[in-house]
Amino acid sequence: MPDRRFVLNELRSADGPSRRLDAFIAEAIGWKRRSPAAEDGRVRKKPVLWVVPSGDEYGTVPRYTAELDAAAALASQISPDAAVALAWKDGRGVAMIGQGARCEAATPALALCLATLLLLPALSRQRQ
Repeated sequence: MPDRRFVLNELRSADGPSRRLDAFIAEAIGWKRRSPAAEDGRVRKKPVLWVVPSGDEYGTVPRYTAELDAAAALASQISPDAAVALAWKDGRGVAMIGQGARCEAATPALALCLATLLLLPALSRQRQ
């Protein structure tokens, strides 16, 4: 997975939804990539299979950056009791979770993903 700052900057500067960003977000919250071996033992570049964070089952990474419902579910998963605020300002999405940072991006879904990922280090420190 790329460096956290790289992913945050990519979310801030993205023009719209991106499956690449969805994959980065998924890895940040515990999804695992699996590349099954071909019959001859070589590792295939495609397809990549994803294992859900809660177990060994395969799943499809949600479209966090494209679907506001998926971004909201992500925020609820990371910070279940926090209030979420979303808005449009000057043609850009704005999001804030609880007392977290006010985040701006191209769409509300991207802004909400950004706000959620910014909470991850704070939550890790609180749980220790």
